[in-house]
Amino acid sequence: MRSNNQIAFFLALMLALSPLWASAGNGTLQPADNAGRFVENKGQWDARVQHKLKLNFGSVFLEKDAFTFSLLDTEVLEELLGHDDDGQHHHHSVADGQTIPGHAFRIKFNGTSPNVEVSGADKFQHYENYFLGNDPNKWAKNVRSFARVNYLDLYSGIDLSIYGSGNALKYDFTVAPGADPNEIALEFEGVDKLYIKNGELHYETSVSHVYEKAPIAFQLINGEQV
Repeated sequence: MRSNNQIAFFLALMLALSPLWASAGNGTLQPADNAGRFVENKGQWDARVQHKLKLNFGSVFLEKDAFTFSLLDTEVLEELLGHDDDGQHHHHSVADGQTIPGHAFRIKFNGTSPNVEVSGADKFQHYENYFLGNDPNKWAKNVRSFARVNYLDLYSGIDLSIYGSGNALKYDFTVAPGADPNEIALEFEGVDKLYIKNGELHYETSVSHVYEKAPIAFQLINGEQV
């Protein structure tokens, strides 16, 4: 992302799409216990994946030109977790042959720059090791996690940043002077239904209902939001 001084000097426009939620019953789309940790891909996942965020009921895979959501059926998971009289979750084993329904969809950014650079920011101190299967080529050591992921020049003169905000996700576009925000084009792949209600964008899947709050736009002048 461009520096704050540069943003302030050039009166950059930021389009902030407020928290992204998914709900089934009382469930919400929110980070799991390792809240807001975007884990870098060092070969442990498909090469298209840049970073991965684990959610309570699934995962988000960040690619160079898309966010892919893989969500599980929250009602089935709640049944497996179970509750005692104290209201606490208690895990139950999954029976042989039992499956948990899931649904994958993508938010694709069409017409992106071929020069986009994806990088993690605000690094956490801990690291993880992945030893998947018997093939050392798929093992990864010292894998770092970040609080946000930045896309530099997703479009010409337009950056994007995605990060956790409270118990939800948020992604911002930063538009430099002279850049055209009309170049930003989002395509939703794999959703069952897509509609706008009260200014919010809703999309339904077979296992969840997701919505984005209405976008807001503002300028930064001398470091202050206008």
